[in-house]
Amino acid sequence: MNNCAIELLKFGSKAVLLKGGHLLVDKNGENKIIYDILVSQDNPTPIVFENTRIFTDNVHGTGCTLSAAIATLLTKEKTLETAVAKAEEYIHKAIIAGSNMKLGKGSGPLWHFV
Repeated sequence: MNNCAIELLKFGSKAVLLKGGHLLVDKNGENKIIYDILVSQDNPTPIVFENTRIFTDNVHGTGCTLSAAIATLLTKEKTLETAVAKAEEYIHKAIIAGSNMKLGKGSGPLWHFV
């Protein structure tokens, strides 16, 4: 993932946040940790954000919510890394809070009110 993020950065973006939440489980049928990778033109050394995987179907909208949280936090924080770290923490809490909800059919939403 680190190499992929660095290669994507070469296309000209100021920063790349490569999400790892949809990676397949390992050979033992487990994938207990999610890794997201941040690289930027200012800091091309990969910064790894690590979270415990929450096994739930209620993850609809996590990417959109993450990007909105980062954009909002960038108005308050001094660095992209800090904004991403706080947004990742918020998303993780929202997934936990919504993990047992039964809303509609299929993949449900996370709980934004944490």
